Amino acid sequence: MDLRSTIDNADFSGSKAAVLGIYAEQDARVNAGRDQAEAALEKAGLKHELVTFSGVNHAFFNDTGQRYNADAAAEAYQRVIGWFGRYPS
Repeated sequence: MDLRSTIDNADFSGSKAAVLGIYAEQDARVNAGRDQAEAALEKAGLKHELVTFSGVNHAFFNDTGQRYNADAAAEAYQRVIGWFGRYPS
């Protein structure tokens, strides 16, 4: 599910998966659709958690780029692993 495309007419009514959204505080383009994505997830009744990492920008998890942030990436990784542990399918 690509949450970047949810700005207009978001509809997750056919979805069943729990959604973990990882956001970077300084990523204005992706964050522009965050509120709409959350509203659509709530409307669909999906379990979800949207997490914003402070002080980082888009691609903070990419360890080959200049925006890489090891601390935020490690925390995001642990959140994803924990999420899949709670919602395996």
